[in-house]
Amino acid sequence: MKRLLLMGTVGLSGCTAIDGGHQGTSVGNPGEAAMRVAAGQGLSVATATVSVADLALVDCEGTTDAVAIGRSFDLSTGQVLEIPAGHWCSLELDLDGPLVMGGKTEDGQPWSASLSVQTVSLRATRDSVTVDGTALVLELGEPGWLQGTALAGQAVVAGDPLHDGLAAVVALASALYVDADRDGLVSPTERRDGPTAAGSARDSGADTGTDTGTDTGTGDGGTDTGADGGADGGADGGTGTGADGGADGGTGTGSDGTGSDGTGSDDTGSDDTGSDDTGSDDTGSDDTGSDDTGIPPDSDDTGALLRERSVEEAGAD
Repeated sequence: MKRLLLMGTVGLSGCTAIDGGHQGTSVGNPGEAAMRVAAGQGLSVATATVSVADLALVDCEGTTDAVAIGRSFDLSTGQVLEIPAGHWCSLELDLDGPLVMGGKTEDGQPWSASLSVQTVSLRATRDSVTVDGTALVLELGEPGWLQGTALAGQAVVAGDPLHDGLAAVVALASALYVDADRDGLVSPTERRDGPTAAGSARDSGADTGTDTGTDTGTGDGGTDTGADGGADGGADGGTGTGADGGADGGTGTGSDGTGSDGTGSDDTGSDDTGSDDTGSDDTGSDDTGSDDTGIPPDSDDTGALLRERSVEEAGAD
């Protein structure tokens, strides 16, 4: 049987193939993956354990190796699995029994779940998962998958209406992260960088948790830019776009609102009403001078000069 997966091994000295009798030995140092449960919302996870039967890994040439594990892991403490060194394109962890969890909701009600999951399948989100002494975190489930409002007072087991949906999240939406700071947890920075491998139902892109973007407005003689909001100082007659609001000046569009002269929801701060928006680029000589209005400066003085020239010409005649 040929399997696709990503998980750890313990005390690994080599990898034994499960298809075609291939025998391979990992080159390099094995990695260590801290086993964790993804955080929920409105509850705490006090206990979480799972037993792992074996791990199968597929390299990027299609060769499948298998490693017997045969032990239980405490996910609340982040017990470590070793993953063989190599370049892996997919991995599959075979579980030996349910994932058992429990804790309390924010209002103090107990909850528990015993999820029958056979395999956890992951695929590399980039070219491959490179393991050579690499610290990793294997996160079962995905952030927010456990909801306190749904689980309060519940003891979820196979056959319960909540069971199959939660079990599917473990099987198809778990993820593997590089643990750059080697603390056994997924930090905000590591989460923004995105998983190195993930289940088919997991969004493998970077998780930012915030709205960001670069917004531009083109002015007379210059371009002002600003992040997370409308442009800083859009031009008279120019255009500006912003992810979170209308641009300053001209026309502005944004997914969260539109507005002229920087009146979008995120465009009323100092960046939108400060020097970049009301300074010389927007209201100065370039905007009100002869180039922009077509009216010569000091028109009264110009009329006087013309009258004097007419008098001089009449005297000459």
